Amino acid sequence: MTQSPSATSTWWNALPLDKVVIAAGLNSQKQSLYSLEQRLDWLAQVFANEPKVETGYFQNLTAHYCQTIGAKYLLRGLRNASDFDYEKQSPS
Repeated sequence: MTQSPSATSTWWNALPLDKVVIAAGLNSQKQSLYSLEQRLDWLAQVFANEPKVETGYFQNLTAHYCQTIGAKYLLRGLRNASDFDYEKQSPS
């Protein structure tokens, strides 16, 4: 089993940010492989020892969630080329 990187070597500690929020989206129109509760539990476990990282979830538009939490920057995960094409067309 490999060791996870120490807190000092994680990329978010190198950023000039007070905190990093990692959130799971909930879309009632899509069937997720894992429940929201399971995904949130995994996030909580992975980032339990990272004081700069908060976890959460949102149900509507990502932009609305960002406004709600006062986010200044947004990094989105992409799974494949079709995700990239979709995101490229989204208004900024």
